Amino acid sequence: MNGTFKVKELEENLKGMEKELNLLRARDKIATAVLNSISEEVILIDSDYNILEANRAFLDLVGLPKEKVLGQKCYELLSLAGRHCDRTPDTCPLGLALSTKEKIEVRVTQRVLGGIREFLRIAYPVHLEPQGPSLVLEVNRQWEEAGLLVQHLRHAEQRFQAVLNSVSEAIVSVNQEHQIVLFNKAAENIFGYKGCEVLGQDLGVLLPPQYSDHYRFIKRFLKDPKIGSVNRSLRVTALRKGGEEFPVDLSISSLMIDGEYLFTAIIRDITTQVETEKRLVQGERFAAVGRAVAHVVHELKTPLMIIGGLSQQLLRGMGDTASQKKLEIICEEVARLERLLLDLGDFTKEQRLVLRPYDVNDLIADVVGMIKALPSSQNYTFLTELCEGNLILRCDPDKLKQVLINLVVNAMDAMEEGGTVQIHARRHQDRAEIRVIDSGVGIREEDLSHIFEPFYTTRKKGVGLGLSICYKIVQAHSGDLLVESKFGEGTVFTISLPME
Repeated sequence: MNGTFKVKELEENLKGMEKELNLLRARDKIATAVLNSISEEVILIDSDYNILEANRAFLDLVGLPKEKVLGQKCYELLSLAGRHCDRTPDTCPLGLALSTKEKIEVRVTQRVLGGIREFLRIAYPVHLEPQGPSLVLEVNRQWEEAGLLVQHLRHAEQRFQAVLNSVSEAIVSVNQEHQIVLFNKAAENIFGYKGCEVLGQDLGVLLPPQYSDHYRFIKRFLKDPKIGSVNRSLRVTALRKGGEEFPVDLSISSLMIDGEYLFTAIIRDITTQVETEKRLVQGERFAAVGRAVAHVVHELKTPLMIIGGLSQQLLRGMGDTASQKKLEIICEEVARLERLLLDLGDFTKEQRLVLRPYDVNDLIADVVGMIKALPSSQNYTFLTELCEGNLILRCDPDKLKQVLINLVVNAMDAMEEGGTVQIHARRHQDRAEIRVIDSGVGIREEDLSHIFEPFYTTRKKGVGLGLSICYKIVQAHSGDLLVESKFGEGTVFTISLPME
């Protein structure tokens, strides 16, 4: 009886175990079917990288049946499939998953079949038994679309930045709130700011409102986008980082992005162009005045010589003291007019240069030596700062000495009570520069643009030909004569000459 009961109990237990086994088999089939239905590659591996289970996606990747995959090292099969795995934490999550007992994700970018692909390797630690071996379920997910999209965007941004920074014109973009949102390399070079210094700043740091009313312009544009200031060129004054004002030519365009306008300006520094235009206008004035003066000199020279000669004859035979004094005045005035005509002749005639190599340092030393010998220089100090080494020019040294003497004498005249005249020489790029600096009365801003014009003078004495002649001599050397001055503070004249 007891034996029969035990047999029945055993049969029932076997039936229950078989039922559970069938249920496990069904669950295994379901799990296998689920694993084989997903596109991600899934493998179960132990701590020695041996593959214990693999789904169809992984088998398709390595091109092997399951019986040839199980027991193999996962990194070896991945390498055969073209995916390098060096088992470092940067590319393999297995070690971190086992040590931390947490889910680990590693994003890996690899070159596969001639292209770049991005994968997300996810490791899940698995513990089947409390004291059993540690296993890891690894899922390899291709982030191809997202990865390639991000990569394409990065490459597009790199190409855009490369193009943006290769152009010679400054490109600056602002939003509707006048904040700078784009600042290319050329803009950094022109304005002197780094991009990080101005991005997010108001456009007024580059284009002061007193010179370009961009606030009013943008306000008007937002009210009526058809206004004509967009897509046309404007000439305004801009401001460098150091506070220097300079002329620019800018073209403005607008673009609507996400319901807001973005304004982009292409900016070109036209300092050189403006200076060239000024020189051309000044040259035209010189030519016109020169023709007129040459005609006047020609007409006056002969009668003045006759008047002077006859006056000298009368003076030698005159006995009356009162009449003699009058004739002396006439002779002095005739002599003054003859000197004026001589200066006018220097101004109107073409400058013929006798060129030879000459050191600028020697030129300055010669001029300073001559000036110091004059009685009128006793109240003045002359400071020279010469260029290190030789500064050789192919020039007409006599003509350049004439220019430098005139500039130094003008500097002395600007400091009637005495003072210090500085003469500096330096090599600047491919040019030699001589600067004459005084701390005198300075020149008013409205006079600066006229000081090289013939007969224009701000001094009590003189007829205004000295600087005009200096300008022509420097021009004949293919050079530039520049002036900077602040009224009440002093003046700097710069002779800039090309070197051989």
